[in-house]
Amino acid sequence: MITGMCRYIAAAALLGAPALTVAADAPTPSKAIQVADVSTAPCNTASVKALGFITVGRATLYRNDCVAREPLSPPLALEFGYKREIPGSAMGKAASVMIERNVGDELYNRLAARIEVFNNAYRDINPGDRYQLLYAADGKITLLYNGTEVASEEGHDFARTYLQIWFGPDPYSDAMKQALLEGLQP
Repeated sequence: MITGMCRYIAAAALLGAPALTVAADAPTPSKAIQVADVSTAPCNTASVKALGFITVGRATLYRNDCVAREPLSPPLALEFGYKREIPGSAMGKAASVMIERNVGDELYNRLAARIEVFNNAYRDINPGDRYQLLYAADGKITLLYNGTEVASEEGHDFARTYLQIWFGPDPYSDAMKQALLEGLQP
């Protein structure tokens, strides 16, 4: 099944620009990512695909303990390296759609204004660009674009809700979710 987020990203990646720039491969994942005062290492990597077959990049899940009881407990980082152009507005719209379909109406409505502000921070993506989503033990979630902070929010409720995009019951990609979480649960 083609998801809403896949459609947004595929349309943006394929139709968004007349002279679409595509790199041969996504950037190599970082060796480590600092989340607050904790160093995290890559646990698993997965392809990011639009429409289930167009590779637009690579996602890597980072933790300080890759066999934690709760694989999505902080601290953790999620890094996306891209090989195609994608408009930032498409990323923000798709993120909202994915969150809304993965959480109940009450929770979504309670966080909607904060989600909108956070999603408005997405910038246009060019081949070689990276986004990193950092979830610290104090509940702060931070979005970095090529190493520069573009958005942050406080609270475990917001952070856990935001991670539903990739790890919820109806995620962006079941295959990506499985690959990122493979072997992480004891």
